[in-house]
Amino acid sequence: DRRKDLVFFQNGMLDPLFQKYGLQLNPSNPNASTQCLVYFAPGPKPKDNVTDLNPEGLTAAFGRHAESLARRLRSAGLSCKVPVEVIFQGMMLEKLIWISSFMLAGVKNGEVTVGEVEKDCTADVTVLIQELLASCRDANPFALFASDAAVTARLLAYGRSVAHFPTAMKEFPWRNGYFWDISQAALSEEKADPTPTHSTWLKEYAPSVVPSDALALAMVAAPDESTDASDEPEASPTDNTAEPKSVTKDPAYALLFDCDGVIVLTEELHRKAYNGAFEH
Repeated sequence: DRRKDLVFFQNGMLDPLFQKYGLQLNPSNPNASTQCLVYFAPGPKPKDNVTDLNPEGLTAAFGRHAESLARRLRSAGLSCKVPVEVIFQGMMLEKLIWISSFMLAGVKNGEVTVGEVEKDCTADVTVLIQELLASCRDANPFALFASDAAVTARLLAYGRSVAHFPTAMKEFPWRNGYFWDISQAALSEEKADPTPTHSTWLKEYAPSVVPSDALALAMVAAPDESTDASDEPEASPTDNTAEPKSVTKDPAYALLFDCDGVIVLTEELHRKAYNGAFEH
C-alpha cells in the first residue's frame, strides 16, 4: 500500500478524504500522507505568488514527505515552509477561507476578477473572511490562527498578487461546502447559523451549487424498496403508461448523461464516482 506516499496539493478541505482512507497528517499516524498548501502558479516556469505582506512566500507543506517536497520546490525557485502541525492546520484553513470567500464575493458581484474583489468589493470579502474565520476557530480549537486583522490583511494581499484570476463557484463539497455543512449542523441543533452572510449569499447568488432541499425531500419521499410489488397496479401490454423496455444488452445497466444541475444535482455523486475509480 503506497497511499501514505501520496502528496496532496490542496485546493480545498481534504481532511474528510484523509480520514476516510486513514491518511490523517497526524505524526502519530503510521500511514500519514503529505499535504501542500500551494501559493504558486504551475507551468513551464512556475511563478511564486509572494505578496507585499509576505515576500518570503506562503506555500507550506506538512506530513511524511514535507521536507523532501520543500527541497524540490526550492530547487525550482519556489518558497516552501515546513511548519509544525498546529500552525499548518491554521494555514490550511486560512487557504480554504481565501478560496471560499473570494470566489463567493466575486460571484455575488458579477463574477469579477480576484483583483476586483480585493479592490472594489473589500467590504463583501472582509465580511466573509471574518465569518469563516470565526467558524474555523470554533470547529478547530487546536489549530493556531493569527488575529482576525492579520488574517484578513494577509488574504487581501494574496488577492492582489493573483488579481487576474477569475472567480467562480465550483468544487463546492471541497470548498464552501465545508462551511455550509457547519451551518447546517448548527441549524439542525436549533442553534444560530455561525456564518449567516455566507449561507445567505450562497443561496442567493450560487443556488445551483447548494444542496437542493427539493432533492433531499425527494430522497426522503422515495418509495421503500421493501414495498410489496403486488401492491402496485400492473400495466397492460397496450397501456401507454407502461415503462419502456431496456434496449441495452444488460437490462440492469443504464447510462445517464446530465449537465450537472440540469436534471439533478450530481456533483457529489460525481466526486464519489471519481474517488471510487481510483480507490484501487
